[in-house]
Amino acid sequence: MLISISYDSDLKKAKEILTKLVQAEERILSEPEPGIAILELAESSINFTLRPWVRKEDFWLVHFYLDQAAF
Repeated sequence: MLISISYDSDLKKAKEILTKLVQAEERILSEPEPGIAILELAESSINFTLRPWVRKEDFWLVHFYLDQAAF
């Protein structure tokens, strides 16, 4: 997933929020560990990549949950 934030945002706080969202969703697997990292410094935003691992039947439910909860 791609999560974009403004250059005015606190990067550490953004990563903390994404980490908490992942930890709060019980359908996200702990192994392998979810990936949360800065993907790129784009023209108008800083883009994080969020790669949680889920069972295939939970993919869309978790995807929609994270889309709504992310920011």
